Amino acid sequence: MIIRSRAPLRISFGGGGTEIDPYRTNHGGEVLSTTISLYAYSTILDSPNSNSVTFKASDLSIVETYKIKELFSKKNILKRSKLAIHVALYIEVIKDLGNSFNKAIEIITFCDAPPGSGLGSSSTLTVAMIQAYNRKYNLNLNNDEIAQKAFYVERIILGLKGGQQDQYAASFGGFNHLFF
Repeated sequence: MIIRSRAPLRISFGGGGTEIDPYRTNHGGEVLSTTISLYAYSTILDSPNSNSVTFKASDLSIVETYKIKELFSKKNILKRSKLAIHVALYIEVIKDLGNSFNKAIEIITFCDAPPGSGLGSSSTLTVAMIQAYNRKYNLNLNNDEIAQKAFYVERIILGLKGGQQDQYAASFGGFNHLFF
């Protein structure tokens, strides 16, 4: 089975940075943004190898394959990976599923904008991957839950700096006036 998803990148008109702590916590944040016709894509395929998972960022020409047990037993795996968001998200989703699901998969991603473009590409990519997992494993996550999970993986698990507007814009799409 092949699962595909995409999420739109965004541009911000105003308020960018107000959704970043400590400003957000102390004063609240407010952002005006819209998504554009550039996307991050995610594809999930069942892996031919029942003991491994492969992460491919085709736009970056990076491929990493891990034994499934290795992903759940080694603590420093995220620090070594060039695809830490892919790996952290896989671990987060799979650990909540239990043992009744096929964990041997290939995750292929591509983004129309390069990292550091200012369009929220990494968060949009995270949202696209969560949407694919949502479909593959019938997680029944709504747009708000998808945005929250993307924020959690990026900001809490991985400690990446940034705010929340990117995850919400990518998850909901369209023109957004967001309050934090």
